[in-house]
Amino acid sequence: RFGLPRTYETVHGAQGMWRLPDGSLLHLNTDSAATVHYSGQERVVDLKRGEALFQVAREPARGFRVAVEGTNLRAVGTQFDVYVRAHTTELTVIEGTVLAADQRVEAGYRLYIQAGITPGPATAVDTSRTIAWLQQRIDFEHQPLGEVADEFNRYGRLPIVIDDIQLRTLRSSGMF
Repeated sequence: RFGLPRTYETVHGAQGMWRLPDGSLLHLNTDSAATVHYSGQERVVDLKRGEALFQVAREPARGFRVAVEGTNLRAVGTQFDVYVRAHTTELTVIEGTVLAADQRVEAGYRLYIQAGITPGPATAVDTSRTIAWLQQRIDFEHQPLGEVADEFNRYGRLPIVIDDIQLRTLRSSGMF
């Protein structure tokens, strides 16, 4: 009933939103890709790269799973953000609960996953910062300037380059 797998993608600087066959919403941030596979038993999204926000339609008979870098994230009627970075995947739960490997992550918490391993417990976060990209905003609090520049480079055509190591570690806050 749901057809063949389908891949959704955004290019550098663009964002997209799609309603999936089960009624869930998939939001993709810049330069992101996800393939959706649905069967009678399960709904699976393979997040290939980038960042995605999932607003999962409740369907008790079929689970909703996001596969990312060797880890399965199982949603329980929820809304959550997954951001695949160079060496770490960040799972931030906006509403509800997500089961990630051996941990249950509740709303308002973020879990870091490295090579399929969760190195520590989930930490409390301001989820509004995590999903600021939905309003075309970048929001930072006490983050290294190098990370801020990297985030800007996800959207802009001309890259921001900071060669000075001390300057890259300088903490910065702001909303852009």
